[in-house]
Amino acid sequence: MFAHTDKDCFIYPVTSGGVDYYVTLRPEKKMKENDFKNFINNQWIGDSDNIINVYNPATGKSIGTVPNFGAEETRQAIEAAHKAFKAWSKTPAKVRSNYLKRVRELIVENKEELAEIITKEMGKPIAEARGEIDYTANFFEWNAEEAKR
Repeated sequence: MFAHTDKDCFIYPVTSGGVDYYVTLRPEKKMKENDFKNFINNQWIGDSDNIINVYNPATGKSIGTVPNFGAEETRQAIEAAHKAFKAWSKTPAKVRSNYLKRVRELIVENKEELAEIITKEMGKPIAEARGEIDYTANFFEWNAEEAKR
Protein backbone atom coordinates (compact mmCIF):
# COMPACT_ATOMS: atom_id res chain seq x y z
CA MET A 1 0.00 0.00 0.00
CA PHE A 2 1.32 3.45 -0.87
CA ALA A 3 0.00 6.65 0.59
CA HIS A 4 1.05 10.24 0.37
CA THR A 5 -0.18 12.96 2.66
CA ASP A 6 0.41 15.82 0.25
CA LYS A 7 2.68 16.67 -2.65
CA ASP A 8 5.61 17.28 -0.31
CA CYS A 9 5.61 14.16 1.86
CA PHE A 10 5.29 10.53 0.82
CA ILE A 11 4.75 7.87 3.47
CA TYR A 12 4.43 4.10 3.31
CA PRO A 13 2.56 2.67 6.30
CA VAL A 14 4.11 -0.73 7.03
CA THR A 15 3.20 -3.46 9.49
CA SER A 16 5.66 -6.28 9.71
CA GLY A 17 6.33 -8.79 12.43
CA GLY A 18 3.61 -7.17 14.52
CA VAL A 19 5.37 -3.78 14.46
CA ASP A 20 3.86 -0.71 12.82
CA TYR A 21 6.23 1.78 11.26
CA TYR A 22 6.48 4.15 8.32
CA VAL A 23 8.88 4.50 5.46
CA THR A 24 9.13 8.10 4.30
CA LEU A 25 10.32 9.01 0.87
CA ARG A 26 10.50 12.78 1.00
CA PRO A 27 10.82 15.29 3.81
CA GLU A 28 7.80 16.96 5.35
CA LYS A 29 7.74 20.70 4.91
CA LYS A 30 7.94 22.38 8.26
CA MET A 31 7.15 26.01 9.13
CA LYS A 32 7.85 27.52 5.74
CA GLU A 33 8.90 26.20 2.37
CA ASN A 34 12.30 24.47 2.41
CA ASP A 35 12.53 24.11 6.19
CA PHE A 36 12.68 20.41 6.97
CA LYS A 37 12.27 18.01 9.89
CA ASN A 38 13.62 14.49 10.27
CA PHE A 39 11.32 11.48 10.61
CA ILE A 40 12.53 9.25 13.43
CA ASN A 41 10.54 6.50 15.14
CA ASN A 42 7.27 7.57 13.52
CA GLN A 43 7.66 11.21 14.59
CA TRP A 44 8.71 14.39 12.84
CA ILE A 45 11.59 15.77 14.88
CA GLY A 46 13.31 19.10 14.56
CA ASP A 47 13.43 22.23 16.65
CA SER A 48 13.03 25.44 14.67
CA ASP A 49 15.40 27.12 17.15
CA ASN A 50 18.24 24.65 16.51
CA ILE A 51 18.77 24.57 12.75
CA ILE A 52 21.48 24.63 10.12
CA ASN A 53 21.06 26.92 7.14
CA VAL A 54 21.73 25.36 3.74
CA TYR A 55 23.17 27.74 1.15
CA ASN A 56 23.38 27.61 -2.62
CA PRO A 57 27.16 27.63 -3.25
CA ALA A 58 26.72 29.54 -6.51
CA THR A 59 24.69 32.41 -5.07
CA GLY A 60 25.30 32.24 -1.33
CA LYS A 61 21.53 32.48 -0.88
CA SER A 62 19.82 30.38 1.81
CA ILE A 63 17.77 27.60 0.20
CA GLY A 64 16.40 26.08 3.40
CA THR A 65 17.14 24.74 6.83
CA VAL A 66 17.63 21.32 8.39
CA PRO A 67 17.59 20.31 12.06
CA ASN A 68 20.92 20.53 13.86
CA PHE A 69 21.00 17.06 15.40
CA GLY A 70 23.56 15.91 17.90
CA ALA A 71 24.53 12.71 19.69
CA GLU A 72 21.17 12.16 21.43
CA GLU A 73 19.10 12.53 18.26
CA THR A 74 21.57 10.30 16.42
CA ARG A 75 21.22 7.65 19.12
CA GLN A 76 17.41 7.85 18.82
CA ALA A 77 17.64 7.44 15.05
CA ILE A 78 19.95 4.43 15.34
CA GLU A 79 17.69 2.76 17.91
CA ALA A 80 14.61 3.38 15.76
CA ALA A 81 16.38 2.03 12.67
CA HIS A 82 17.48 -1.07 14.59
CA LYS A 83 13.90 -1.70 15.74
CA ALA A 84 12.52 -1.12 12.22
CA PHE A 85 15.15 -3.44 10.72
CA LYS A 86 13.98 -6.31 12.93
CA ALA A 87 10.49 -5.95 11.46
CA TRP A 88 11.78 -5.24 7.93
CA SER A 89 13.88 -8.41 7.96
CA LYS A 90 10.70 -10.45 8.60
CA THR A 91 8.98 -8.86 5.60
CA PRO A 92 8.72 -11.29 2.68
CA ALA A 93 11.31 -10.75 -0.05
CA LYS A 94 8.68 -9.99 -2.70
CA VAL A 95 7.15 -7.28 -0.52
CA ARG A 96 10.57 -5.71 0.14
CA SER A 97 11.24 -5.84 -3.58
CA ASN A 98 7.96 -4.06 -4.31
CA TYR A 99 8.79 -1.28 -1.85
CA LEU A 100 12.17 -0.74 -3.48
CA LYS A 101 10.57 -0.69 -6.92
CA ARG A 102 8.09 1.93 -5.74
CA VAL A 103 10.91 4.08 -4.37
CA ARG A 104 12.58 3.83 -7.78
CA GLU A 105 9.34 4.90 -9.49
CA LEU A 106 9.04 7.92 -7.21
CA ILE A 107 12.63 8.90 -7.88
CA VAL A 108 12.00 8.74 -11.64
CA GLU A 109 8.69 10.62 -11.35
CA ASN A 110 10.41 13.40 -9.38
CA LYS A 111 13.68 13.42 -11.34
CA GLU A 112 13.61 17.10 -12.32
CA GLU A 113 12.75 18.35 -8.85
CA LEU A 114 15.43 16.15 -7.27
CA ALA A 115 18.01 17.28 -9.85
CA GLU A 116 17.17 20.93 -9.13
CA ILE A 117 17.62 20.32 -5.39
CA ILE A 118 21.04 18.74 -5.99
CA THR A 119 22.04 21.64 -8.23
CA LYS A 120 20.95 24.26 -5.69
CA GLU A 121 22.49 22.47 -2.72
CA MET A 122 25.77 21.30 -4.24
CA GLY A 123 26.33 23.53 -7.26
CA LYS A 124 26.44 20.50 -9.53
CA PRO A 125 25.51 21.15 -13.18
CA ILE A 126 21.92 20.10 -13.87
CA ALA A 127 22.95 17.44 -16.42
CA GLU A 128 25.23 15.80 -13.85
CA ALA A 129 22.49 16.01 -11.22
CA ARG A 130 20.09 14.24 -13.58
CA GLY A 131 22.70 11.55 -14.12
CA GLU A 132 23.04 11.14 -10.37
CA ILE A 133 19.27 10.71 -10.09
CA ASP A 134 19.29 8.09 -12.86
CA TYR A 135 22.12 6.24 -11.11
CA THR A 136 20.22 6.28 -7.83
CA ALA A 137 17.03 5.02 -9.49
CA ASN A 138 18.98 2.19 -11.12
CA PHE A 139 20.52 1.30 -7.77
CA PHE A 140 17.04 0.87 -6.27
CA GLU A 141 15.94 -1.20 -9.26
CA TRP A 142 18.96 -3.49 -8.98
CA ASN A 143 18.42 -3.96 -5.25
CA ALA A 144 14.71 -4.61 -5.79
CA GLU A 145 15.64 -7.52 -8.04
CA GLU A 146 18.30 -8.75 -5.62
CA ALA A 147 15.79 -8.60 -2.73
CA LYS A 148 13.85 -11.44 -4.33
CA ARG A 149 16.86 -13.77 -4.27
